[in-house]
Amino acid sequence: MSKQRATEVNLFSADVKVKAKRLHNILKEYQVEITYGECLHIYSKMEGFKDWNVMKAFLDQKHEESMRHQDIVDLATRVIESKEGGLRWLNAPNIGLGGKKPMEIWDSPEGTQQVINLLNRIECGVYS
Repeated sequence: MSKQRATEVNLFSADVKVKAKRLHNILKEYQVEITYGECLHIYSKMEGFKDWNVMKAFLDQKHEESMRHQDIVDLATRVIESKEGGLRWLNAPNIGLGGKKPMEIWDSPEGTQQVINLLNRIECGVYS
């Protein structure tokens, strides 16, 4: 995920909280006594999650993933010496990754580490 996607995930999380607060205030106007936390829970269910904790964990994971991906894009940009070249490298099959594209494997912690290790080897001039 890009920095833009990370920002979108963070904005979505903040948006959920704003909407839950708005729901809380509207319900107050109708003398419905419900806590802000319960409103978060309701909104999370409306978005298809079991509860707020599950939704928050999902959003946190997506944010962490997007930041990890951005770090890899930045590393590839530095090693390949251009953003365009780095992105091309991340989208191309690579012998060092068993013929897989770096972007195909970077979602798992192991895949992330393989991509980082390969970029570090390339940066040091070690191609085998």
